[in-house]
Amino acid sequence: MKTQKNILEYLKKVDFGASSTDISKHLGKSRITVSKNLEILYVKGLVKFKRVGMAKLWHISSKHANIQSVVAYSEIKDEKKLSEKLSQDIKKEIDDPSFIIVFSSTHIDLKKFFRQFNKEFPEDTKIIGCSTCGEISKQGITENSVVAMAMKSEHISVGVGVGRNLKKDGFKAGKNAAEMALNDLEHDFSKTICQGTTVRDILKLNLFFAFGFPDFMSQQEENALEGVFSVFGNRCPILGGGSGDNLKYKESYQFYNGEVYKDSVLITLVALDCKTDSISTHGWYPTEKSAFVTKSEGRIVYELNHRRASEVYAEMIGMDEQELIRRGNIAVVENIGSKYVLGISDIHGNSWLKHPWKVDGDGSMTFCANVPQDVVLSLNEATKESVIKATETALKKIKKRCKPKVCLIFYAIGRKKFLEGYGACEEEFRLINKYLEGVDFIGFYAFGQQGFTSAGVTGHRNQTVNFFFISDELLSS
Repeated sequence: MKTQKNILEYLKKVDFGASSTDISKHLGKSRITVSKNLEILYVKGLVKFKRVGMAKLWHISSKHANIQSVVAYSEIKDEKKLSEKLSQDIKKEIDDPSFIIVFSSTHIDLKKFFRQFNKEFPEDTKIIGCSTCGEISKQGITENSVVAMAMKSEHISVGVGVGRNLKKDGFKAGKNAAEMALNDLEHDFSKTICQGTTVRDILKLNLFFAFGFPDFMSQQEENALEGVFSVFGNRCPILGGGSGDNLKYKESYQFYNGEVYKDSVLITLVALDCKTDSISTHGWYPTEKSAFVTKSEGRIVYELNHRRASEVYAEMIGMDEQELIRRGNIAVVENIGSKYVLGISDIHGNSWLKHPWKVDGDGSMTFCANVPQDVVLSLNEATKESVIKATETALKKIKKRCKPKVCLIFYAIGRKKFLEGYGACEEEFRLINKYLEGVDFIGFYAFGQQGFTSAGVTGHRNQTVNFFFISDELLSS
């Protein structure tokens, strides 16, 4: 034990590590004795080594993942100048980042921009992302902008996959994307073991997360998730959001390494040895008004309580049915769909919100998420105060649980539209900025979010904001 202590004290004084020969000379011990004790310290996770030629240079193990991160932002419209500005801002902080996440408005020629942006970095830098309905960063809530987060750490690895023809076969697209991401992932899990991670650590903390960016126009998010689950299993947490197009409702896009895709789902599988945390919240609360789904298929609800869905919904919100039908798309018009959301409660007490999208002349209603038949839908309402309070409560919980280095935010566009009606978007952003002080963060406004509950159930949801945090602390710390 004394020899091990002396080895650790010596290594603390050595900036660039020391060989077993150097250590044995300094301690006056044989190389065999020193090597045996180094192996014990290695198993305990107290020391690490790097190979330099044939030699091993030993050094003290860090309790940190040494994550390098930087956020870049620009509203430049010229694609070449935009690429140069963002890449320069990234390179000032990080040489050869491992991966870059980009969220962009559709105000630019995305193909032209990404072809140029991809050339600015080495081939092994993975560049991923999607188009949006608005961007989130330290700059605030912006539109017609591009935000990017670059990261580098030997403790974080990503594998990326793209599933095509999402609208035609959501399950197949999700499965193909997941298989591609799994095959693309390379991660040295020996780092986890040598850092002294216990079985208890592994059981408590996930070593894998996945991000999903599906084309919202496909309306295949749930089917794509099932395809992903068929590869990863349904216990792999998946977060993300449906790509947007500045509310044009035409085409949205996914980005990967210089290519721009549509009618696709992009899956990024993340393997990491550092601590993570996440939380989802919305602020809507169920009222006493409810209805039974008596006829539905996918996202279309035909009947509630054996009556026209639009008739029952109109009664629930105190509105004339014909006026509701006349408006058609109620997703963002006067915030009807955003304000009066229907929800399904699961056995764990979580409310899965279902955002009404449009009302058809036959009385059917299309939602922004699947609505199963034979379930009870409750009318959910919210106030400006309840929505903002939910965000603050969630961020307070996270602040107690972890010390995040970076954060990704997946935010429902319907939630934003609701708060816009009260002029409260900036008020909520100030809260986010306050609790994420010192944290690099970016996010985007999405059509629906992929998220999971405290019980580990992953699914497609509406009106929610999902926060995903990566800490610089390693699992063993």
